[in-house]
Amino acid sequence: AFDLSRMESGDSVLVQGVGPLGIFSVAFAGSFGASEIIVIGGTEERLKMCQAFGATTVLNRHRLSSEERKEAVMEITHGRGIDVAFEMAGEPDALKECISLVRTGGSCLTAGFGEPHGTMELDCFHDIGRKNLRLQGVWVSEVRHTHMALQLIMRRPQDFKKLITHTFRLDQANEALRAMKSKEAVKAVLLPHG
Repeated sequence: AFDLSRMESGDSVLVQGVGPLGIFSVAFAGSFGASEIIVIGGTEERLKMCQAFGATTVLNRHRLSSEERKEAVMEITHGRGIDVAFEMAGEPDALKECISLVRTGGSCLTAGFGEPHGTMELDCFHDIGRKNLRLQGVWVSEVRHTHMALQLIMRRPQDFKKLITHTFRLDQANEALRAMKSKEAVKAVLLPHG
């Protein structure tokens, strides 16, 4: 997503979602020189992880209404809105909020939808056309993106190690998958020899 974003140093960035994609996005935004990295998510522990990875502001969607979140973003960006937003939650409402928070002429990239999760209503004239919004879907990455991610991890191994919240024996693979699906685990690792 960052490769397609045309993000520049000094841009304000919004990340919707605090799963592994969202947390990685925060780290990438920092490495690209974002001036502000605002994260919206619903899990306090994961919002704290985002702060450890460089988020300048975290907004808990369970504690703040969408109007309160918009007020906070507009205050931080001095009324302009976000330069580049990354939807990493895989929820139509998260994408709709991203679009509403991006400035005129800004970009919104969505990589969070790994499977169908419903639809959303969109005013093509006001939300995209008149706003001159660049809306980009992101599906499959290239090998060089894996290389970029590995370079980022190698620069901050201790930080990224914290994403591994659970370890399981190989014979507990189903339990590991359940922990990931329930979002109890950020990342689960299977150890072949226990």
